[in-house]
Amino acid sequence: SSAPTSVAFLGNYTGDSFSDAIEYHLIAQEISSIASFREVAGADGDTAQQRARDFLVLLDFLPTSVNDEDEDDIVGGEDEEGGNGKMRQLRNSGRAYLKTSTPAYRVVQRFVIATLYFATNGTQWINSDFWLEPGVHECEWLGIQCQEISIPSVSLSEVLKNPDKIPTDENGDVPMTTELMVIEINLPENNLGGFLPQEIMALPYLQMLGLWSNDISGTLPTQMGKLVNLKSVHLEDNLFSGGIPTEIGMWTKIEDLSFSGNGDLEGGIPTEIGYLSNLERLWISDTQLIGPIPTEIGNLVLLGELNLSNNNLNSTLPEEIENILPLEWLDLTSNSLTGEIPESWGSLASLKNFEVGDNELEGELPDFFERFPYLESASFHENIFIGDIPSSIGSAGASLRKLTLGENRFEGELPETLKDCINLERLDLGTNQLKGEIPSWIGDMEKLVFLDLSDNRFSGSVPPELSNLRNLRELRLAENLLVGTVPCGSLETATFLSADCENSVVECTCCTECM
Repeated sequence: SSAPTSVAFLGNYTGDSFSDAIEYHLIAQEISSIASFREVAGADGDTAQQRARDFLVLLDFLPTSVNDEDEDDIVGGEDEEGGNGKMRQLRNSGRAYLKTSTPAYRVVQRFVIATLYFATNGTQWINSDFWLEPGVHECEWLGIQCQEISIPSVSLSEVLKNPDKIPTDENGDVPMTTELMVIEINLPENNLGGFLPQEIMALPYLQMLGLWSNDISGTLPTQMGKLVNLKSVHLEDNLFSGGIPTEIGMWTKIEDLSFSGNGDLEGGIPTEIGYLSNLERLWISDTQLIGPIPTEIGNLVLLGELNLSNNNLNSTLPEEIENILPLEWLDLTSNSLTGEIPESWGSLASLKNFEVGDNELEGELPDFFERFPYLESASFHENIFIGDIPSSIGSAGASLRKLTLGENRFEGELPETLKDCINLERLDLGTNQLKGEIPSWIGDMEKLVFLDLSDNRFSGSVPPELSNLRNLRELRLAENLLVGTVPCGSLETATFLSADCENSVVECTCCTECM
């Protein structure tokens, strides 16, 4: 292979210091940019890369107990930048934790983890136990998990002689050694800020990256695609911006991926998502993503959860989702999706959550609900669905706990199969064109907490069986053609109850709002 272009730019390595060796190697291998080391310190001080290098060179020494030094030579910690006299004494004594004779993989690993600390404002973390403790293995730092792995034993100084021929663990003819290598970084809810440095790509054995619920901003580094052993990435609830790198298509081992809750994340869902054939969970909700749901998503045949809610996606629903047979959780709520729900989605027999509310979907709702025996939650509200409510809508029976069909153009009477849904807790049928009498069997749904029948064409008397709904907290009956008396009874404990009682069309002594 040919040397990276940065090697030609730098010329041959001629330095003899550990500092020069680190810098040259990182730039030569395009782990760090030249600018990150050449940048002149500004108001914010040195770059994260400069500070990480200086930590390894000026601060990172073996503890006195290992060196058999006098107690007076214990490393002090009051000078973070390395100006302490004891630091210099230990450095000059040759007791550095890492050296040019250390395996290059280990030097890079410690540098990368230190860079992560400085890039994400480590001094502001809630908990940073053991981080940047001189002579303490990075695998003992809070949130870092390691595993003994066989790596090339080639030292940093040896690598510098042939920077364009770095041996890997795939080369069977190179000497190997066993080292503790980073496989997990877990620092959630820890007040990380700043940015995610590109250097993270140089942790080749990383399997888990968990940085959720922090304040990390900036773009997602495209270099992250090189982390081909990743199985789980949780970056949700941060401040990332820009697009999702197409390079994530290289994460072919990944099983769990979440970018949700990054409100400035924009652009489209890369079609390369289809290469993640081992993915079991994909959450990219609450962002500014726009464009289509790629048809390639149908290649994710092991997917159990797909959450793309609260974005700006604006395509039709891809039929290819029919291939994701293990899918249990499908949430596409609050986008601008158009067209009809594909009949072929009836193949998703494992569905428990079917959420497509608050979109621009249209046509008739497919009558395929008998194919979803485990359905627990179904949301179709705020669309442009027409026609009768499918007769199979209640086929899940006692499994169904939430059904929202409000703010559509459904017509006709309520299907009889709904009476089997005795465990419903939320039933929203408001703002449609439904007609007929309110069936008495609704009174058997004793777990109902929310019931909206308002703004329809229901007629006749309010069934007295509604008084059986002891858990009801909100009942909406207004804007219908009902007459008679609302059976208050246990309904008096509801916090909101509306009916057409303003002009005595309906009598209601327990209503909180009369229309």
